[in-house]
Amino acid sequence: MTVSPIPQVEKSDMQKGREAVLAMKEDTDKNIKQLQEEVKKDKTVLADAKANGNKKEAAELDKEIKELNAQISQMKKYNQKLASISARLAV
Repeated sequence: MTVSPIPQVEKSDMQKGREAVLAMKEDTDKNIKQLQEEVKKDKTVLADAKANGNKKEAAELDKEIKELNAQISQMKKYNQKLASISARLAV
């Protein structure tokens, strides 16, 4: 049985990888903020719909808000993974 040598990784390659991961994390942060703003606006419209007795619109908005919050949660978990990867790539 022959053991393959471990490939050497250049420091510059690690830095490029880390920069790419940080760019993805930054983009995800931006998307999270946009979704949070959308949730905030939808909550305002939801409150108006409820105040006006528009149950159908209120139900649709409530469902949309829940879906957006689920997306935000998934994106935050993804960002945590990116942060972990970035930390491991730190040179």
